[in-house]
Amino acid sequence: MKRHLFSKTLALLSGMAVLTACGGGNAAEEAEQQVYDGEDVTIQVAAWNVAADALEATIPDFNEEYPNIKVEILRVDADYSKVTPSLAAGSGAPDVIQVNGSDFQAFMKKFPGQFMNIEENVADKKDEFVDFVWANVSDDEGIYAMPWDIGPAGLFYRTDLFDAAGINIEDIKTWDDYIAAGKQLKEAIPGTAMTGYDESTAFYKLFLNQLGGSFVNEEGTIGLASPESETAISLVKEMVDEGVAIPVQNWDGRITALSNDKIASLFTPVWYAGTLQTALEQQSGKWSVAPLPAFEEGQESSANSGGSVLAVTTQSENQEAAYLFIENAMATQEGQEIMLENALFPSWMPIYDTETFAEVNEYFGMDINSFFAGQTDKIKPAHFGSIMLDAGKPLLDMQSRILAGEDVQTVLKETAEDISEKTGVEVQK
Repeated sequence: MKRHLFSKTLALLSGMAVLTACGGGNAAEEAEQQVYDGEDVTIQVAAWNVAADALEATIPDFNEEYPNIKVEILRVDADYSKVTPSLAAGSGAPDVIQVNGSDFQAFMKKFPGQFMNIEENVADKKDEFVDFVWANVSDDEGIYAMPWDIGPAGLFYRTDLFDAAGINIEDIKTWDDYIAAGKQLKEAIPGTAMTGYDESTAFYKLFLNQLGGSFVNEEGTIGLASPESETAISLVKEMVDEGVAIPVQNWDGRITALSNDKIASLFTPVWYAGTLQTALEQQSGKWSVAPLPAFEEGQESSANSGGSVLAVTTQSENQEAAYLFIENAMATQEGQEIMLENALFPSWMPIYDTETFAEVNEYFGMDINSFFAGQTDKIKPAHFGSIMLDAGKPLLDMQSRILAGEDVQTVLKETAEDISEKTGVEVQK
């Protein structure tokens, strides 16, 4: 079977290996017997939006290998409202759930013992995934979720607007260069800004990851007041103060600004390439992608934003069958072809070496898949710890206060204390 990669055809290069069930315990042995002895089992997989579509599309190939495992996709909301009650209650949970990578440590803390330890299952596969994805699905005892998609980021820019303003992308090595180019752009093309920001903390999180900072440090304490955090949020403020980043209202507002030539560039994850191609088809040939600017010239600049994982719940009566399904979707050529069709950029590296993965994307006039794949081995792990389910509003308030002119260090420390009160996680001393 062949499928398309961003409307291109990928050759089917490898088959799916049959997994020998590992680990001990009656549940695992029972699942192995059910899978291999032909007894029918049904597993339920909870996911949202395009991720659910992608998983559903893997079922026919999976059933060619395992016709006795029926898979039902449960379409849920990204706020977890349909899965957390059953995890808390200890009954009624689906066999598999999708979780944002940044939230999974919080799930492990809030719902201890609720996720299958897959460390033995993935022992021979860990090296096939980009290294940084394992940080937030593991603890000292094991690995509790399979990495899925990732969001390596780049600087998307309008080549025609840059040319009109006399901006050479090769001259933008640092964020200082980017801000200087933004001022040059405003003078050359009044009414057009370098980029747009909304009320989210996406810029701050991206910059923090670039710098190698984390929300929770290795000791498990909240490290919001770190030098990296201060530098990251200060750059957000500088861009806003200089008019290099202008406010946009939500997702649709950004599309409108891009359509009206109000914004000339974006620093955003790879998946936004699909949005540009779909929402701004008329701008084909006017966009390209470059590496993110660095904080200092010569410094590593790669960063990740977003991504999900799949976890098998211990409530499942068919844990090994459920694992077989997520392995097929996440760690096979067939499964990853489908992920790419749905603009879910893989953390599974073997697909990066396929011949047609490197085809030129006509919209951008370059091979963007290989470009972003080339960023993945330079991305630093971001340690989110167990706080992120409760940190959303405090972080938004933090950014608003700093943009309004309050003292950066004071706000960072107060935000860390606020999150600590909500989560019980101590603040770094």
